[in-house]
Amino acid sequence: MSRAAEHNSALAATQDETEQMRAEATRLEGLRVAAVRQSSALSMCLDSASIESVLLCSKVGDLRREVERLRCERDAADESARELRAELQALRDAVGVACAWLTPPSLLPLSERLGALPGHVDRVVRQAAFFGSGMALAQAVSHFDELRPVLGPIAEGFAGGLGDEEVERVEAEVHPHAMTISSRIEPASLLLRAETE
Repeated sequence: MSRAAEHNSALAATQDETEQMRAEATRLEGLRVAAVRQSSALSMCLDSASIESVLLCSKVGDLRREVERLRCERDAADESARELRAELQALRDAVGVACAWLTPPSLLPLSERLGALPGHVDRVVRQAAFFGSGMALAQAVSHFDELRPVLGPIAEGFAGGLGDEEVERVEAEVHPHAMTISSRIEPASLLLRAETE
């Protein structure tokens, strides 16, 4: 082969190589551009993730504060419930003592005993009035036998024809004696009487 042909053949090979290198350079430039775009997209994703992370941290902080607030409210509610239970127990104890003192012994629940209390107290008060009146009349008769025939009218109330001022004067006159008689009445004995009758 001639020198010119060799030269042309070498030149053609060099041009082919140059074309391949240009094609490779174009391909590499395309990869670089794609890498830059992906890098930019990743950077935007990272920025977005960073913002999301900040927002999540803020939300976590808010949730922690809310949990702490709810815990404080629960503790306050527990303390209030303890105080109310203690107050309720003190009230039960006080009512139990009142029921034990004012009603006959019973195995009924406290709520039923408390419900029966008004009727029982009413009976005891009526019996006290009866007992006190009976004691006063018995003592009067024991001193003055002539009172026996007039007990009926005495039990009916004040004598007719007395004005308000006279009634007040008579009441004031007997008041100290009524106090003396009532001081001799024992509530416990009235409760026992109420139970037996």
